[in-house]
Amino acid sequence: MGDERSLFNLPSSDQLSRWENQTQGEDLLNSSIADQRILLVDDDDDTLNLLAEVLREQGAMVEVAGSVREAIEVLDRFQADVIVSDLAMPEDDGYSLIQAIRARETGERKLAQAIALTALVRIGDRARALSAGFNMFLPKPVQPNELISAIGNLTASA
Repeated sequence: MGDERSLFNLPSSDQLSRWENQTQGEDLLNSSIADQRILLVDDDDDTLNLLAEVLREQGAMVEVAGSVREAIEVLDRFQADVIVSDLAMPEDDGYSLIQAIRARETGERKLAQAIALTALVRIGDRARALSAGFNMFLPKPVQPNELISAIGNLTASA
């Protein structure tokens, strides 16, 4: 059997240490994501759990979903300020999620800010994500400080 990390694209222990160090800086601890309501959507449990932990350490209220169906169920009970979603998921993808979210946001419902994440970065992917209704596009693997900064920028401009 080879290196099991490569089978699942898990971060190395060095990368995890760098991420921990990045999230412990004073700028991040004073970040504007404290008390923000964030929904993370990703079919990869390791990515979902790691990002949720990083955001919770910054004071965010985080809900997680492993699929588009789960995300819609969460949104029935949790009004997110920001939705961070992987684009490439089995069954329904991040594009169908943002379409469903935008269709629900009418009248008094506040528009949630949305960040698209994907490891499959091709020409046109950013433009497609933005035109689909996402506010921002970040390639994977995303560094925690990049994600925290992106969420902070989106919520500051909302």
